Amino acid sequence: MALEALATDVLKSLGEKLFSSAVKEILFAADTESHIKSLANTKVMIEAVLLDADAQEGHSHVQRLELEKLSRLLEKIDDLLDEKATRFELKKLAAASGFKDQIPLPSTKESLQQLLLKKIERRKYLLVLDDIWDDDSSLSKKWEELRNVLVCGGVGSKVLITTRDERVARIVDRAETYKVGDLGKEDSWVLFQRAAVPHEGQVEQVLKDIGQEILERCPKVPLVIRAIGGLLREQEPTKDKWQAFRDGPLQDLSSAVPDVMESLKLSYNQLDPRLKLCFAYCSLFPGGWEFNKDELICLWIALGYVEAQYRTQNLEEAGEEYVLSLMNRGFFQNAKKDEFGSITGFRMHDMMYDLAVLVTGSKYKMLDTDSVETGHELDERVCHVSFSKAVENLLPLLRKNKENLQSLLLPRPRSNNPIELQLNGLSRFRHLRVLRLRDLHLKDVPKSTGKLIHLRHLDLSENSLIRKLPNSITQLVNLLSVDLYNCYRLVELPRDIRKLVKLRHLNLDGCVELSHMPLGLGNLTNLQTLGRFAVRTGNRTNNEGVGGLDELNCLSNLKGELALVLDSDFEHEGANEKLMANLKEKKKLAYLSIHMFFKQSKEKSEIVLEGLQPHPNLRRLWVKRYDGERLPSWMMSWGQLPYNSLPNLVRIQLSDFNNCRYLCSFGRLPHLKFLKLSYMRQLEYVENTSTATGSPHPTPTNPPATVSAPNPLFPSLEQLELWSMPKLKGWRKIMGKSSGKEESQILQNCGYYSAFPGLKILVFIGVGLEVVPEEFRDLSALGLLLLDDCEELKELLGWIDTLTSLKELSIANSPKLKSLPKPMANLTKLEKLYIIQCPTLEERCKEPTGEDWPLIQHVPRVHMGDSLARIL
Repeated sequence: MALEALATDVLKSLGEKLFSSAVKEILFAADTESHIKSLANTKVMIEAVLLDADAQEGHSHVQRLELEKLSRLLEKIDDLLDEKATRFELKKLAAASGFKDQIPLPSTKESLQQLLLKKIERRKYLLVLDDIWDDDSSLSKKWEELRNVLVCGGVGSKVLITTRDERVARIVDRAETYKVGDLGKEDSWVLFQRAAVPHEGQVEQVLKDIGQEILERCPKVPLVIRAIGGLLREQEPTKDKWQAFRDGPLQDLSSAVPDVMESLKLSYNQLDPRLKLCFAYCSLFPGGWEFNKDELICLWIALGYVEAQYRTQNLEEAGEEYVLSLMNRGFFQNAKKDEFGSITGFRMHDMMYDLAVLVTGSKYKMLDTDSVETGHELDERVCHVSFSKAVENLLPLLRKNKENLQSLLLPRPRSNNPIELQLNGLSRFRHLRVLRLRDLHLKDVPKSTGKLIHLRHLDLSENSLIRKLPNSITQLVNLLSVDLYNCYRLVELPRDIRKLVKLRHLNLDGCVELSHMPLGLGNLTNLQTLGRFAVRTGNRTNNEGVGGLDELNCLSNLKGELALVLDSDFEHEGANEKLMANLKEKKKLAYLSIHMFFKQSKEKSEIVLEGLQPHPNLRRLWVKRYDGERLPSWMMSWGQLPYNSLPNLVRIQLSDFNNCRYLCSFGRLPHLKFLKLSYMRQLEYVENTSTATGSPHPTPTNPPATVSAPNPLFPSLEQLELWSMPKLKGWRKIMGKSSGKEESQILQNCGYYSAFPGLKILVFIGVGLEVVPEEFRDLSALGLLLLDDCEELKELLGWIDTLTSLKELSIANSPKLKSLPKPMANLTKLEKLYIIQCPTLEERCKEPTGEDWPLIQHVPRVHMGDSLARIL
């Protein structure tokens, strides 16, 4: 079956090239069609032979050799077309060119032990250590060291350790070892039903009976049951289909000796050939590896494993479906999701990883410690190789593989010494499709990389010493993805990057020193990932080869995250940024950050930001360093339903708005969960209704047309942070009708509205308020309140007992706060109270003589004196 997967994938990939218009142009001659027809016939013949041979029960040694020869022939034809297509692309480019050339973890074991001790000392805890192994025979010593720390916990503390190694159990505790047996019949059925039937609820008795018969033939192991059930999930749950599965594919599972791996192999054998290749490729990573979904899909695409299922589907979308299919069938698990519910990563169960290693045959190889240390050369049939540890003398191990190697994933070196000398011979592996040089402490990328004309994926991420890339890389016109994540000393990209017209992913996230984009980047219209776009200047008269904001215009396929950095030298030319950057048409962008570091007038800042309106699909927005006085119209529209320009926003962060006295209304954004406003040194009010455009906000003298059950303001907000606003007077400014003077109005009293119904975290840092605004009373969901550096704060909250869910309260660096309100005693759910550098308040709260101690004596954990940073 492995051969079928290989053959189908390579042959179909070849077929696409055979009939592409590019190949027809390359082979243009009097007998062009006969060339293509001949190659197509060869492809069909080889595919038929491979599939017929794979259908047989077994193969002799001679047959295997013949199949290998046919496979090699396919690869050579594939490479031949690739090389000719590359030459064609380079010629075409040359002809068309009009250009001149959170909290850091402790760094030591001792500091980590101290941190753990601080967290658990005299406190009751449950610690779970999952899947422990004794790989280096030093577990006994490590366990004693850990145990010496753990004994400092409170009475009743427990440690639960799981392992598949009985030696581990004997080392940590001989007396209380519990061997987990098979699942019971009922539990097995519940798990099987959940895996096999997409909808919840009871199934028909006839299906349950068939399902029980299927389970009788399966080991009662959760992973196996999920895998077997997953085979039925994509079918309608009918009697006929379940019976066909029971009497068909399930017969391959030995009923005499129900071996777990045989059960998993049954699931593997049912996979589509392309999915088999995708699954097998995962064997190149260590057991327990957390896969990055997007990275893995890029690798699959680079090797031609992914195929779109319909005309409008792109390869990345097809790859997403591959991931979901493998996850639904139990091959992947422990999905990691972002705040929007999208899968970003996952792992493989240990047994599934063992299965991947088992089915890969000779094509995929991760070199282990023994292979590397003995210096054994690899089997010449290996096409994809990775390493489980650092290798000092790499290339000799791969001497036999120079004609076949398609993937080379290098490990991080033992020391910080660059390994450029080891990479000088890379060009001999001219058939490479995937090259990972991640975190190798490289200062320079080997120029020979430019000779790897078949390369599709190049990973240079985490090489923080690289400042420039060789221009020879732009000869790799087949490149689909280049990862430069966290190459934070990289200052510029190759001038001729416009030649990489097939490029789909250029990850520049974390390249903070990148000063500009090269001229012609906008030609890469297939780009989906960019991460960062730096603009040094708007006027390119004296900046030859430097791209401007208009390079973004045609990159309409950009998705995910984009940081737009307008550098200190950026000059507004007077052109319409809206047309230049065309952000409003980039409907796949989810996260946009705009960093305006340039120095220009308030008016020009306003013009620039006005022209950078995003698409309504945007989910996250961060704007940093804005010198205008007024916000752009697309921000002001947020409070004017139904004309809201960005109705899907989930997170907003605005910082360093140096001249704004007022912002805008955020309360009508229906999905907003996180709002952070920081370093607004001139800000007096968040909202200014006295100058707002459009319909006025309802007030008691101007009631809404319908007052029954109005929608609350900030209906989805969970976290609100206000930082460094020394002039803040209140949330909303209105003009008094009788006095004509400005007044502060609270949201709850602005006309039959409630506000912040789901707020869980509220943070005030460096805010110049004397009292906490009454907008924040009656917050029944609030769990954490932090007040830090509020130098003018004189009164806490006389209504603090309305915060009925409050679990943690932190007060720091607020010297004018002299006492706690009496309702503090009513906060029955309060678990943690921190009072830091508030001398008078600390004195009043001392145990047991402080005047305010009776108000807080019910709180389990009260801490005073140290800096808040140490506590957090």
